[in-house]
Amino acid sequence: MNLLSEEKMELGKSVTPKHFFKVMMSGFRERLSLPPVFCRKLEAEKSKDSSAHEAVVTTQKGIWKIELCKNRKGIISFTEGWPNFVRHHNLNLGDFIVFEHNGDMKFNAFIFDPTACEKEFRVERANPSHHPKNTKRDKQTPHFILTMKPYHGGKRGHAIIPIEFVRSSDLSEKKKKSVILRGPSTGKTWPVNLYYQKTGRHRCGMCGGWPDFYKFNKLKNGDVCHFELNCGDSKQSTTTINRMEGKSVVPRHFFKVMMPGFSESLNLPQVFCRKLEAEKSKDSSAHDEAIVTTQKGISKIKLRKNRKGLISFEEGWPNFVHHHALNLGDFIVFEHNGNMNFNAFIFDPTACEKQFRVERANPSQHPKNTRRDNQSSPHFILTMKPYNGSKKRGNATIPIEFAKSNSLSKKECVILRVPSSGKTWPVKLSFQKTGQSRCRMKGRGWCEFYESNKLKNGDVCHFMLNHGESKRSTTTVVMDVQIFRAPA
Repeated sequence: MNLLSEEKMELGKSVTPKHFFKVMMSGFRERLSLPPVFCRKLEAEKSKDSSAHEAVVTTQKGIWKIELCKNRKGIISFTEGWPNFVRHHNLNLGDFIVFEHNGDMKFNAFIFDPTACEKEFRVERANPSHHPKNTKRDKQTPHFILTMKPYHGGKRGHAIIPIEFVRSSDLSEKKKKSVILRGPSTGKTWPVNLYYQKTGRHRCGMCGGWPDFYKFNKLKNGDVCHFELNCGDSKQSTTTINRMEGKSVVPRHFFKVMMPGFSESLNLPQVFCRKLEAEKSKDSSAHDEAIVTTQKGISKIKLRKNRKGLISFEEGWPNFVHHHALNLGDFIVFEHNGNMNFNAFIFDPTACEKQFRVERANPSQHPKNTRRDNQSSPHFILTMKPYNGSKKRGNATIPIEFAKSNSLSKKECVILRVPSSGKTWPVKLSFQKTGQSRCRMKGRGWCEFYESNKLKNGDVCHFMLNHGESKRSTTTVVMDVQIFRAPA
């Protein structure tokens, strides 16, 4: 899940929820009806998704195509292909799935069991007998799986494609000379040559260009690559990389239902706490606070660990509850990113993600935004306007209250960092002391930040001070930036 990566939102308007959940109830093995609120939203927006005939669902175990059926009331259901999905993921009564809708009826699916933690799945080796449909153009997209071995690396590294996949996907020597490997997380592509061995045992493999793919993705012995044919462009293959061999995929999602007493503190699931302890993770002992990111901002919450090793959210949690208007029966899916940093996805009883409004940076409404307290890191919000993107004189004004309370007058430069990509931009700070006091980000650095992130009028940028990085320099301050796109 990637809730905060350039999600579409507009200042003062509701954020369009793209997550919903479904609990596996009686009859779930045959078909699955999507939430009425989600279906009505598609219909109201006159989205082409509302008339689509097929959904594409991606999980840890692969990619599935599932047929859709729409009844007279406009409710959409997963039908043909869904029973196979249920069987392949060993779904049981009481399990539930969080769906992330990426448009065009394409979903990421996160599967949870009654422990409140994400289900663990094992990555399987490529084996035609285990995957009789892998190489056919049926409801499941053609794909194969390779586990990296020593011969895959090095200057003469290559990878052999299962011959059954080659034959069924028309990768014959006369028709295909190369394949384009595409990483779905980065969008980066690698053209790779195909070679064919006709004498003796027939083979087809990837050679020239393969070492570049292997090196760039830092592959090593034991990593598992899942290759999926892009039927829209038959020369392209989308590649997913899981860094393990025959081991359980480490779940990093869990959920919590808001039960009586939730407004004072929140206990994290026992399985999650035991996992941290068993792995001797520094998260289980070295941190006394968690950082939780939602659509509304970033909050710091104190942690407490009892004698049994169970961790709970304490000081700062009541403020989080109030700020997000949490009610009994709401539930939250937490995505753990390490170091007790979480993304949080909040759902209400409609089974859809709650809608929040993006607020203007206003010190009177956010008295704690510019203080170093325990509730929230200092931050402010700017909505992009035409002057922000001027090629010659583009700049951005920092709220003066934020500048004063964080001593920006003593700084010469701010480093803007987008956490999702890790890319940074050094930007010059400018202070106007005569007349109305102002603090601005300007110069070539700001223009490069604006252009590199393809900002436009109406986009919303959330700037958060990074205390840890900022303490390393007396003249530079570091701010993490999250970008929310204005509707097209």
